[in-house]
Amino acid sequence: MRKTCPDDAVFGIQSARAVPLTIFSHADALLESLTLLERTLFLFRTECVDTLTADTEQCKKLFYSSLPFADAFVPPLGYDQVSRVVMEHGGNAEQFWLK
Repeated sequence: MRKTCPDDAVFGIQSARAVPLTIFSHADALLESLTLLERTLFLFRTECVDTLTADTEQCKKLFYSSLPFADAFVPPLGYDQVSRVVMEHGGNAEQFWLK
């Protein structure tokens, strides 16, 4: 006598096979997205970041014309003395550096 499988057993095997295929398709999409991200980051680095150069003269000009650098003098001189000197120069950083 030959034994046969009930229909629900066959259906269970088919649905068990469908799960790995679904996971496979998600994994494939993830790998494709990661490859695209890798290419994008490479282009961004080579075309944008690596080509940047600093304009040192402009950096110095902006640094000397701003007062936030005065914070560096607070620990050794104290806040009161630094704020007094800054106020004496009317907030003009270029005069502050000359004195």
